[in-house]
Amino acid sequence: MSCLSKFKIGVVLAIVGVFSVATLLTAFLFIPKTPVDAFKSVDDSNAVVVGDIWNSSAKAFNGANFQTLLNYISSNGTISGVNTNEQTAQDIRGYTYGGKDPNKSVVVTIGNYKWQVVYLTRTNNTSGDRIATLLMTNNDGTSRYGGSSDSGSNYGPNDFTNGYPTSMYGLSYIRAYTLNNGGPYVEIPNNSSNPTDSNIVNINKSASHKYSLYTVESQGLTQYLVQPQDVWYQTEAQLTGSNNPTNYTLNNESLSTTINTGWSVSNTYQTKNYYTEWGDDYLWLPSISEAGARDSELGIWELSTTERSASSNWWPRSGFYLYSYHVAYLDSSGSGCINTRVNRTNGVRPALHLNLDKIVESISSNITALSNNDSYGTVLGGGSYLNGTTATLTATANSGYKFLGWDTNGDNTPDITANPHTFTVSGDATFTAIFEPPLVLIRTNDPNLGKIIVNGQVVDSAQLQQAQGTQITELIAFTTSGSAFLYWLDEATETMYTDNPLNYTVGSEDTTLTAVFSSALMDGIAVAAQNGGEARISGYDDDMTTVHLTAVAYAGYEFAGWYTYGDNQLISTSATCDLPLSTVDNKLLIAHFVPKNTPNSNPTLDNTGDQFSP
Repeated sequence: MSCLSKFKIGVVLAIVGVFSVATLLTAFLFIPKTPVDAFKSVDDSNAVVVGDIWNSSAKAFNGANFQTLLNYISSNGTISGVNTNEQTAQDIRGYTYGGKDPNKSVVVTIGNYKWQVVYLTRTNNTSGDRIATLLMTNNDGTSRYGGSSDSGSNYGPNDFTNGYPTSMYGLSYIRAYTLNNGGPYVEIPNNSSNPTDSNIVNINKSASHKYSLYTVESQGLTQYLVQPQDVWYQTEAQLTGSNNPTNYTLNNESLSTTINTGWSVSNTYQTKNYYTEWGDDYLWLPSISEAGARDSELGIWELSTTERSASSNWWPRSGFYLYSYHVAYLDSSGSGCINTRVNRTNGVRPALHLNLDKIVESISSNITALSNNDSYGTVLGGGSYLNGTTATLTATANSGYKFLGWDTNGDNTPDITANPHTFTVSGDATFTAIFEPPLVLIRTNDPNLGKIIVNGQVVDSAQLQQAQGTQITELIAFTTSGSAFLYWLDEATETMYTDNPLNYTVGSEDTTLTAVFSSALMDGIAVAAQNGGEARISGYDDDMTTVHLTAVAYAGYEFAGWYTYGDNQLISTSATCDLPLSTVDNKLLIAHFVPKNTPNSNPTLDNTGDQFSP
């Protein structure tokens, strides 16, 4: 039986005759057709409880605790995963992301109170900022609908003729004083039977009030709260159908001034001049259509009986006028909405709208993750994070490259070598992953014995960086005087190469490639070969006036001649020859090879792969 049905019963009783207050109250305390569990105190064991998300001293949100809240009300732990398609308390109980028990509601601590997340939507339903509607989990003290204080028994007689105004919540003492919203309220003086506009009292918000955190702008929290006048379902005309599951047509169900009062009254005070006074409040009482009356009429938020329950009766925003019965309250006996008179003392369970998007914006930092060269490697983990939460950055080198570390100050030098790198976010930051090709240091074992030619330049040493698998071509080693070239040594792999010139394939690690010279032979020349063969100093005559040279062709090639490096003068066309040392002293001789017209295996000259030392 709805509150409207009870109103009809009251009318019948009034028509039958004049009844005492006790008789009417008994008539209004009806027995529902089906059993309904009595309201009970909210038990934290039936909820996942999030720690305080607000830091009062810093006047800012705690990012880590707010992230925990997002884990419980989001499909992916981020603001983008918050489903704002009118998610009810019943829907939220079923969420499982972040390990949440699907049978538990979500309760969050803000200041000195705990609040249940009872609704998720947007300010105008389909767009706008995401909002979470929170309901205080338990009754907090007691209050009356009219009067000049929270205590005492004299708020006016129980049976004044026209009683409480039809705009009751907009001018209620609860709204202005108990919830610390300030503004006007109707004071019902002793022995008054006809409250009028002359009974309106204006008060200011108090910074020392127990609810000042939620209502006083200087506390900092209110800038993240959404006022009812900006929430779609609280601004609609009389809510009907799916938007009003309880189907009550009571005053103050919404802010719309077109809502039907449902009753005809004669007193001049019964106007709607102050009907929407609560539209800019930060803290407000729910309506019966929002909180629901019983399990058969869950309301917009779809609270369970336990979630609607409290240790004692509590005031909703809804109310109506009928003789001396002026407001509705939610009854701890489980009977649902009950009609009562103005002076009844009940608890308050206020609600508020929390702007999730604005909170995320206020406590988020941008973590920028870059690669020093996108062709060298990639990075993951950059994005927007809540301060106080952890971020993890991962660098992945492309094939042929290696990761050195993270540059955090823009000097292109690694400051952090951990990979992945996990840290606590405290502000905007940029991390650049430093990738490099392997480093090849090319040098001689002794620059007094020999030099090297790298990229056409004669040097003692050179440092090159190229990707793994690429080739460094035409590396040439040549002696200065009184020495001989022996081999190239790759120190990373401990491999020796006798090719000269050498085409070196870069490996996966940094290495040093050394041209090894020896002073054991007193020659002043060096030999090298083009592709297709090898060049060798095979010895000297006894008086060290003649040098013996040998050129060895690979399969498919034939020897074309000895030429001096630089001026490319032909010295000899014989693969094996003896040359005066005075002619070739301090020169680099190049053995040239050309492909054979009819390739064969060159069985007597094919020495491919030999390790040769003069």
